[in-house]
Amino acid sequence: MKEQFEELWLKVGAKSDSSVFYDALFKVHSDKNRHYHDLTHILNSLVEFESCKKFSENPLALEFAIWYHEFVYELPNPIDFSNEEKSAMSAHAVATTTGLNKSFIDKVVDLILVTNHKTQPKNIDEKLIVDIDLSVFGYSEEEFAAYHEGIRKEYFFVEHDIYCEKRVEVLKGFLNRENIYQTPFFRRKYQKQAKKNLSRAIASLEAGFDF
Repeated sequence: MKEQFEELWLKVGAKSDSSVFYDALFKVHSDKNRHYHDLTHILNSLVEFESCKKFSENPLALEFAIWYHEFVYELPNPIDFSNEEKSAMSAHAVATTTGLNKSFIDKVVDLILVTNHKTQPKNIDEKLIVDIDLSVFGYSEEEFAAYHEGIRKEYFFVEHDIYCEKRVEVLKGFLNRENIYQTPFFRRKYQKQAKKNLSRAIASLEAGFDF
């Protein structure tokens, strides 16, 4: 991962030592309270990025946003959706400090903000980062189960019945969409399995099982 980050740093023309910023990313994503929004999530997101970057209008901004889109994931209150705003602010500060241009920075900020999954993506790169972020929905049953368990561990402080109720609301919000994924590429790749995984998780939660 570090080599990939260093390569991105060179491509975007950042004017500071990449290792300092990589170490900061590594530290926050290695926090003991992160059971899903961790380094593995970033790595999987980068793998997904490689599979779809040919569709991107600005792949460097998209990749930069992927590295920083979970930079802030505050506990014990991850329900606070300002995490995306704070992550975007962190990316903005890093990009500004390292001398990147305003147009690039603005693109990165917009890409991170749209990962709140409440804002409608406006362009192909915003659609791609949203789909990348939700790609885990379409992973194998075992991988999705590990994700599902990881989310519960991150919400450890939420009482059982409340967690089940609220989590069902969130998952149904995705399942009931006309399309879970924004792009044809990810629909073909993951939508069928995503519907199965989400339906199974919802049924489990409604039956009173955390994961």
